[in-house]
Amino acid sequence: MTKKILIAVIIVAIAIAGYYIYKNTSKSVPEPVSTETIRVPLDLSKPSETKQLGTSKTLLFTSGTAAISFEGSIAQARNPGSNVYLNNIKIGEVEGWGIVMGSFSSDNKYFAFKTVSICGAGCEDYNLHLIDLDNKVMLNVFPPRTEADFGGDTSNYQDEIVRPFIESYEWNQPDLLNVVTYFIGQDKENAKTYRVSHKEEWSYNLNSKTYTFIQALPE
Repeated sequence: MTKKILIAVIIVAIAIAGYYIYKNTSKSVPEPVSTETIRVPLDLSKPSETKQLGTSKTLLFTSGTAAISFEGSIAQARNPGSNVYLNNIKIGEVEGWGIVMGSFSSDNKYFAFKTVSICGAGCEDYNLHLIDLDNKVMLNVFPPRTEADFGGDTSNYQDEIVRPFIESYEWNQPDLLNVVTYFIGQDKENAKTYRVSHKEEWSYNLNSKTYTFIQALPE
């Protein structure tokens, strides 16, 4: 009898532990996007704080011993490519004609910024990038969702323009970025861009390169 009770206690303990692990990790798994019809007009035109990229090397951001410079490499292109330099050493390339939202982490180990590029008539795109200052490498930070996660109606939008979009980010901790993201779509008729899903907040871990879902933001 004592042996049976011990086995039962072990089974219950395993079940509780399994539930606890599921409860504390389930937020990292993308939840289904609402199919509720959402159509909020967006103005993705050039922000006032955009730093336009040129063909000469330009120092744009400094903090501590880190100096971030950009140098355009293709002058005539719609989205000119630019070389990225850390303390005058090339560490990567980006596509686009402007830079917005550049900021350093509180410990000066990382630098994040968004590039502005043209994705079509009346359409601007913004991509989030990250520089590891200690290791002198640059990374792209993609949205936590993919096109396949969108469950709404796409009949009014150009298929190639319905995509996940990172609106903004902020430093939560030196190695954590909180991002606000949603899906955007470009109308087939008027070429205007709309937010077509609820806004969501996610946390991006710079060490593991993984996202954790935080919350759906109210309309």
